[in-house]
Amino acid sequence: MVRKLDNLINKIKVQNLILILLVLSFIDSIYQSYLKKEYIEHKNILVKQIDYKNQLTDSLKAIIMKKKISIIIKEYNKELQPYDIKELANLIYEESVKLDFDPLFVTSIIVTESEFKTNAKSHKGALGLMQLKPSTAKYIASLIGYEKTIRKTDLFNYKHNVKLGIEYLKYLVKRFDGDLDLATIAYNLGEYKVVKKRKNGEKLPKKYLLKVNKKYKNFKNRFENELNNFL
Repeated sequence: MVRKLDNLINKIKVQNLILILLVLSFIDSIYQSYLKKEYIEHKNILVKQIDYKNQLTDSLKAIIMKKKISIIIKEYNKELQPYDIKELANLIYEESVKLDFDPLFVTSIIVTESEFKTNAKSHKGALGLMQLKPSTAKYIASLIGYEKTIRKTDLFNYKHNVKLGIEYLKYLVKRFDGDLDLATIAYNLGEYKVVKKRKNGEKLPKKYLLKVNKKYKNFKNRFENELNNFL
């Protein structure tokens, strides 16, 4: 009788132990679920904070870069009115970013080509800020389905000149398989001359490229120094 009672007690103990273990397992499961939820919530908050900070940084970069481009324009062109300077700086920034160029690189091209003189003319017939030939401008305009039929006089309007000039640079980058250096040389020398020289194994002139890159490095350093003062 005593043995039966002991067995019963032991059985009850085992059953209680199993029950306790099940309860503990259930509690642990709930706790782990709670921790996971807390972790996800904290992670989402951190992600939002990082995104917000990045957005602020990007906005600040855009503002400072536009300001820097405006200053560069003023350095070279004393005749443009404040409204035109601001609009031109915004245009250079927006069109460059749209086509995956650093706006300061495009600014370097413009300074090298015309020093921001909207009425600039070359002895080869290139016109305006980005020194486009009328035939080149018309070709690019037709290629991208431009909003306006381009006439020679339109190239003295910085709005048309800058848009088509950056589109032409993008065309050259694609033409030379993403090689920005080759595209830059071709922008000055001419697309077909670069193709011909490469085909014949001739050395390409680097003077224009070095000039643009020197200005770009200067403008980039000035921009980064100013940006660092804000961050």
